[in-house]
Amino acid sequence: MEQIIALAAKYIMIVCGVMYAYDCLTVFRAADASERRWKFGKELFFTFLMHFAGYAAIFVHQEMDPAVLALYAAEVVFFVLYLSFQWAIYPQSDKQLMNHVVFFLALGFILLGRLNMDRAVRQFIIACGAAVISLIIPPFISRLKTARMVAKVSGIVGLVLLAAVLVVGTVTHGAKLSVDIGDFSIQPSEFVKLSFVLLIAMLFRKRNDWRRVVFATGVAGVHVLVLVASKDLGSALIYYMAYLTMLYVATEKLWYPAAGLAAGGIASVGAYYVFRHVRNRVQVWLDPWSLIDGTGYQVTQSLFAIGSGDWCGSGLYGGRPSDVPLVQKDFIFSAIAEELGVIFAAALILACLGCLLRMMKMASEHQLLFYKLIGTGLATIYGIQVFLTIGGAMNMIPSTGVTLPFVSYGGSSVLSTFLIFGVLQGMHIMKQKEVEEFEQERREELRQEARQKEADGKRTQNNVGSGKKAPHAQSRTAKRQSSGQR
Repeated sequence: MEQIIALAAKYIMIVCGVMYAYDCLTVFRAADASERRWKFGKELFFTFLMHFAGYAAIFVHQEMDPAVLALYAAEVVFFVLYLSFQWAIYPQSDKQLMNHVVFFLALGFILLGRLNMDRAVRQFIIACGAAVISLIIPPFISRLKTARMVAKVSGIVGLVLLAAVLVVGTVTHGAKLSVDIGDFSIQPSEFVKLSFVLLIAMLFRKRNDWRRVVFATGVAGVHVLVLVASKDLGSALIYYMAYLTMLYVATEKLWYPAAGLAAGGIASVGAYYVFRHVRNRVQVWLDPWSLIDGTGYQVTQSLFAIGSGDWCGSGLYGGRPSDVPLVQKDFIFSAIAEELGVIFAAALILACLGCLLRMMKMASEHQLLFYKLIGTGLATIYGIQVFLTIGGAMNMIPSTGVTLPFVSYGGSSVLSTFLIFGVLQGMHIMKQKEVEEFEQERREELRQEARQKEADGKRTQNNVGSGKKAPHAQSRTAKRQSSGQR
């Protein structure tokens, strides 16, 4: 019975993943609002069905433990409340972005429940708190464009936090990533992403001349250098690519980011010779098999897991994802490919691509450069993070130690991703309100014009009914009388 349910759950999850990816990509070419609503509804249906199938397999494997059923029910209630409150408080919210939050979280809850139930519970609690925080962000977004002091203060605080990690941070796998506070571990670089993007957007808000470019590059360079000194190279790369993207949007000069990429390449070569940590990861990337008993063990196990998954995977509990070190964090994609197969893994990549495209579209909707820069920077951070996580697991690039947003385990990652999505939602809500206000003003103007025309028509009828001629008719009569007298 357990095997039958696990097999059914596997194929249901694969179908749901594929259909979700298809809908989130094809919704961009939907003909009208009703078709978009239909696709959004389908996305939620497939998400909840996938969530149900995954927990059905976990519930049966855990010998029908009531705790698993309780966690599943709590997650369903959380999803329903999150969607309901978002819709009720902000009717202009972007439905697609909300669906992405639920889909990725649901997949992460399933995988963590299969790998480590205690961490799944902890991730769920953090997600609940982060969702509440994200709901109070949108009203403040419209005030950011005048909050220059907020950008400066947040930028300084961000640098102080990164420096604090450099000084008192905990070393994890050769890099200083977090600060331990009691039983909690906080990774400041996850949160400084927001202050970094806000600061760069504020710098380019009104000026993009050479002096401002040099100053902004120096500010970004300080952030990156502190991260490099902490050996948090994954975050350093994310910050750097976000800055180059924002620089191009602000200046519309391609040679700026091109020069930045060239400088980054030179710096990477220097980092290879300076940091042993970097050399090890590059050597593993070039030839993990010769280092399988040492530094290459993690990557080779990841490749074994992805290869053994084949097209449809082994099903939940059918593989051995725990053989991959840090599978719940940096290498969660390996577990997905092994137990849900290459088809689902490809669908997940497409879903992430759909999310990135939606973010970019939301950024492009704004005419004000400040908000366009914020949206572009946050979207770039999301896209680069997804690329680094999946690329590292597949050994397409050297492993960088970053998480897959909403899917991997990590409280700091979940909270910072909720904040990013909250800011983007706030930008979308603000834009929709502006559109509605413009349409309302236009409708009011049309109504006033209609009333004016109606009043003019009634005035003309009253003049005719009382024997009075219209002004132009009177003019013609006067002309004829004058001609007769002559």
